[in-house]
Amino acid sequence: MDKRDNNSGPLTGLKVIDFGHYYAGPMVGMLLADQGANVIRIVRPGKRELTEQQYRLLNRNKKLLKLDLKTDKGRARALSLMKRADVVVENFRPGVMKRLQLDYASVKEVNPGLVYLSLPGFSSTDKKRAHLQAWEGIMNAASGAYTEMHWWRQKLGFPPLYTWVPLCSAHGSMQGAIAVLAALNARESHGCGTVIEVPMVAAALSGITPMLFAHTSALASLTIPEKLKTSFSYSSDDSQATQLAKLSQVTYAMAFSPFNNLYLCRDGRKIMIWVQNKKAGECLRKILNIDDQVQREGIDFNAVLSAEQNQSVKQMVASALLSKTAEEWETLLGDSGVAVAAIRTRDEWMALAPMRKSGLFVTMDDGKSEITVPGNFVDVNGPEDQSINNVFLEAEFIDSSQAQNLFSQHVPSEAMQYSPSALQKSDLLKGLKVLDLTNLVAGPTSTYTLAQYGAEVIKADPPDTVNFSLVSSSMLEVNQGKRSILTDVKTTRGREIFRRLVNWADVVVHNCIDGI
Repeated sequence: MDKRDNNSGPLTGLKVIDFGHYYAGPMVGMLLADQGANVIRIVRPGKRELTEQQYRLLNRNKKLLKLDLKTDKGRARALSLMKRADVVVENFRPGVMKRLQLDYASVKEVNPGLVYLSLPGFSSTDKKRAHLQAWEGIMNAASGAYTEMHWWRQKLGFPPLYTWVPLCSAHGSMQGAIAVLAALNARESHGCGTVIEVPMVAAALSGITPMLFAHTSALASLTIPEKLKTSFSYSSDDSQATQLAKLSQVTYAMAFSPFNNLYLCRDGRKIMIWVQNKKAGECLRKILNIDDQVQREGIDFNAVLSAEQNQSVKQMVASALLSKTAEEWETLLGDSGVAVAAIRTRDEWMALAPMRKSGLFVTMDDGKSEITVPGNFVDVNGPEDQSINNVFLEAEFIDSSQAQNLFSQHVPSEAMQYSPSALQKSDLLKGLKVLDLTNLVAGPTSTYTLAQYGAEVIKADPPDTVNFSLVSSSMLEVNQGKRSILTDVKTTRGREIFRRLVNWADVVVHNCIDGI
């Protein structure tokens, strides 16, 4: 118990009830518990629904309370805890919690500050599918996750890609955790909680939008040359390894940069290079010392290269890379801002010293076995730039009286009043000012999410990086709801504008590499 009390973080003191099952709900509870929230997971009697490793990961830092919600006694105990909670998380089908009399309406007036998160598979307004048991396979099929995750699969006749990865639950849990934090932010100013629904299928659709965009945009009109079709089209006789090899080869053959490919290095290992812009291409050519050869062959990277020129550039790069090991190139090119990665097995990647040192992986030990699991999904620094050290402890079972004691200190504030109309999504971060200095996909997606919750986002870009080419046009989707400004920080005027933007902002978001 003493060790658990040391799990501090920005959510210390927050009281959370996790009614989740399988992945999505428990994952939200885990994310909140990792940041110090006091999470009680309601566990139904009977056999565990997940494997031991998954169960231990998703329930870390939580207290487990076994309740049978099919009984009056179990429901009464759950409702008593809900009246004292800050946050409730559930991922049942729409209507299930209402039948159990554990929905938001059952507690909103006695606990006006409650933030209630519902994570159904399908929206409660989806009359055709809301009633379905939203198993992961059903959701993945409905969202297009099996068919829309690769640009070239359909064009080459490949079958859907079935995966065990719980894509919809993962997207739903991340969106759900963000929604909870946004609602808690709004509670500070509005003095009331709210109910939030995050359908997992809708969350997954937001994650594969670039692929869907590709099928409905200019990418859809791209034609794979007959030679490539003949070589790389799907055959039912292909092994899984052959299928993956074909898709990789056609991806590199159709890449928009001639540099993008898998390359062999001196030690027999491969690295992947992916050049997204002109600056990175120039940097790569300089490091590999191939500019003289490029000029002799009359290759102009400002023009569209022929197939022969593309192949020639790849051969130049391939020859140059044979001079060093994969690890040496990864360090040299990576430190210069070129997107590069040595190809490693999962075990090799997890054993890397920087990975272990960063806290990306941690070890959990229940006294019977050790497992390696993801560490902090979010790192938070204290006031003196000291990282808050979260602990990752095995779940602990408690009884109902212990659960009541854990939540006994929480009394809803008299200042909080129930609002007859739930806050809208766009109200939850209203007034928050965000300066967006991001690029590519992950950064712009994060600030797009903040904009959806009402934040005022200004995206600042250097003037030489903004374009609407075939590759970057999908970025239009993740920059909706933002204002844009071009600032050249290499000039005095540009630096002054940048300083004013930073002073204006409550939040600054970037995904730049340190030192680049």
